[in-house]
Amino acid sequence: MEESKKFSVSIILERIVVKLCVIRLVVLGLILVPLLLAWLELVQPVNYFVHSRQELLTAFFVLGFGLNVCFLVTWKYFTSLRLFFFLQLASDFFLTSFLVLLTGGLKSSFSFLFLVILFLYGRTLGQRVALHASFGIGLFFACLAIIQYVYPRFWGLEIFSSGELIYYLFLHFLAIILVNVLIKLGKGQEEDLILQLLEHEIVLGHAESLKKQVFDWMLSGLLVLNEKGHISAINKKAQEFIGTTDVKQVLKRSLRELSPELFSYWQENRDRTPRLREIRFNDGRILGIRVTSVPDENLYLLIFRDITEFRRMEKRLQQMEKLVSV
Repeated sequence: MEESKKFSVSIILERIVVKLCVIRLVVLGLILVPLLLAWLELVQPVNYFVHSRQELLTAFFVLGFGLNVCFLVTWKYFTSLRLFFFLQLASDFFLTSFLVLLTGGLKSSFSFLFLVILFLYGRTLGQRVALHASFGIGLFFACLAIIQYVYPRFWGLEIFSSGELIYYLFLHFLAIILVNVLIKLGKGQEEDLILQLLEHEIVLGHAESLKKQVFDWMLSGLLVLNEKGHISAINKKAQEFIGTTDVKQVLKRSLRELSPELFSYWQENRDRTPRLREIRFNDGRILGIRVTSVPDENLYLLIFRDITEFRRMEKRLQQMEKLVSV
């Protein structure tokens, strides 16, 4: 049941990631046409950045397609879904800012891409993220307006009048406000799927943390093995028995390498009826041990405790009883 839930969540996430990457590729492909004409100078680029225009446009497309492929390939390796989407948002914000800067600043024909980003991630990550992104976009336009007012020659302009500056800033800010209104109205009472998945991720994170604490509080050693005998989980008592403090050095390794005696016992008893048994080591240690299988997960639980001192005390008591009877 739990496995099917994980499977369905991973399928949903894969669809969302692929959808975002496809949208990004389509947008990059569409804006490639006018920029290619400007790059080849088949049309006269108006208000474009003057210095190193072709090299900067080339860098934009290399970064755009490279980041898109990188996100599509590496998304499965992210442990935090929230971090992954925020990295995508940051990269899209950077690329759009770069493009707007190159193609006219406040007068750029590609400023609408900010609205696309705002709407897409606002619908995906929620109203609060949209407000923060709006603040970032507004701050970018405000800084860009100051730069263009002071250094208009970078865009081939002799002067950028204060009237034009106010006009374009007003249009951009108005568009940002309208997009936020659309996000708010379109969302209504429904909970977005990504927000549910993010909440689910946070709950799982708390559950994993609590489970780890419970494992470490146990007085017995606990090992979780897969069907090949590789360690999937281990608690502190088991680490002390094996003689390691670094979990990363133990996970995914074979139990045969770390404790051949435990591995041999597990191999002999993993298919037997679970019951408490004893195992004696060459160094004199005695363990009370139990092997339990988890069929649905193809895992085995190895629970053990050092009972050497207990057996020694038991033996002494038996000797004392014999002396008393004599």
